[in-house]
Amino acid sequence: METWEKVKKLAKNKHNWVLLVIVIIGAILIVFPTGKKTIEGSKKETTTIAQKADESALESRLSSILGKVEGAGDVSVMITYASSSEKSLAYDTVEETNGGETSQDKLQKEAVVSGGNPVILKEDYPTIQGVIVVAQGAGNSEVQLNIINAVKTVLGIDSYQVTVLKKGI
Repeated sequence: METWEKVKKLAKNKHNWVLLVIVIIGAILIVFPTGKKTIEGSKKETTTIAQKADESALESRLSSILGKVEGAGDVSVMITYASSSEKSLAYDTVEETNGGETSQDKLQKEAVVSGGNPVILKEDYPTIQGVIVVAQGAGNSEVQLNIINAVKTVLGIDSYQVTVLKKGI
């Protein structure tokens, strides 16, 4: 007997008809599960080579600009960090439900990518713990004050986090 003939025979009985409809709906839910898509963020702490390069570049830029302060002379800068940067990436979350049974639901997360790079929802930069500036002209209190004020302004930190020392020979 063909499958279609079996279905016709079962459909003649009213109780079998209800059972047949339930089976068809169940099959549809299994084949085409309902999905709910959301984009959510997930924090990932990153301490990468690129981050270290950014930190080094900041020190170099700060050294360069402070060296232009009148009387500062040759300047070296070291920045220490209390924390590393954190990035919240966008994730595409697909929740597949099968017939409303939560025990068989599936949750899939994939990072959202645009132009080959992950989409960043938010980036928290590292917290600066302190800055040491070593300058030739740091023996002059006015030069020290100018350097401290410049570092405070550029990095958004308090003066107690900045130490200015005179460069030795």
